[in-house]
Amino acid sequence: MIILLSPSKEMTKQTEKSQRPVILLDKAKELSQASDFLGDKAHYQALNLYNGLQYRYLKKDLNSDDLAFLDQRLYIISALYGLVRPLDGIRPYRKDFKSKGLYKAWGDTLYKVLSQQESPILNLASKEFSKTITPYLNTNDRFITVDFKEASADGELKTHSTISKKGRGQMVNFIARERITDINAIKNFTDMAYSYRDDLSNDAHWVFVRPKD
Repeated sequence: MIILLSPSKEMTKQTEKSQRPVILLDKAKELSQASDFLGDKAHYQALNLYNGLQYRYLKKDLNSDDLAFLDQRLYIISALYGLVRPLDGIRPYRKDFKSKGLYKAWGDTLYKVLSQQESPILNLASKEFSKTITPYLNTNDRFITVDFKEASADGELKTHSTISKKGRGQMVNFIARERITDINAIKNFTDMAYSYRDDLSNDAHWVFVRPKD
């Protein structure tokens, strides 16, 4: 199983420097410019450098064994680096897919890298980042996108970016803690009072709902 996640704009350097710089794809070497970086030439572990809401939920109470498990399965989609593993060393940067022409420039590069593994993909990335993959999917690919929703007292379902970020981070945390390798076992996710809703889901789209606080 492969897990896809978006990066976060919020970054922190209050973390140990990495001794394992990311291995850049050829396309990343073509697209990167000195102006993309934020001055610091040091490399930091990606999972510790990214510090948005999603990552704070993801990293909570994980130990080194949990992180090593994720390092074999989780890919963070970066507009600058391409595909980043949790323990890869990266520099702080400012590039996202709002930059003109980046989708066209990357083309199917990231999809080809992932498809070589012939593994089902759990997509927890936002549309902005998963659009680097979805246009190239074929009928043989198992690609499952997860949505997180809250149910009000009257049963109305709502979602917004905060709900999604918390849910995505917590789901990756769950996968690491429980050493989940079978994508179907994700349906057992109950952290934060979430439950899988079969009536709202299909083969390519899984929905998890929790009661609104």
